[in-house]
Amino acid sequence: MKDDSQPASKTRPARSWLMLLAGAVFALLGAIMIWTAASTTFRSVPATARVIETQGGIGRTKSVHAQVEVSVPGQKAFRTEVEDALGLGSWEVGSTVTVVCINVASGSPYCAVDSLLDRWLFPVVIFLIGAGALWLSLRRRSTESSPAGRQ
Repeated sequence: MKDDSQPASKTRPARSWLMLLAGAVFALLGAIMIWTAASTTFRSVPATARVIETQGGIGRTKSVHAQVEVSVPGQKAFRTEVEDALGLGSWEVGSTVTVVCINVASGSPYCAVDSLLDRWLFPVVIFLIGAGALWLSLRRRSTESSPAGRQ
């Protein structure tokens, strides 16, 4: 008679480690993206941007990738690219959109659409998925290693 319980016990720790690793990666990436969103929110300079060219973004549905010319008060106008993942802005060539920029004086500015939802939604969701996977993985590990879980 063949004992099938042995292979299952070998694959369970591998899946547990994989879930732990995936959760850690998602939580870390989410935390970095939340840090970037917080930095942009608290250290940014409001500006207006004139749309030069647009392209559909990922999936070509609502998201937009645009070339814009940004005018920051007291600074020289510059060109950059802006992503609008949720398609919240008005992206017609020649129109203006409100953006927030950081590192304007350094020569390598970063600008984003002035939308808290667009800036915070994806990082928070990614972080919560990672934290949830970590919590489930660690909870499962603790119940398997406890004397009651070994019965």
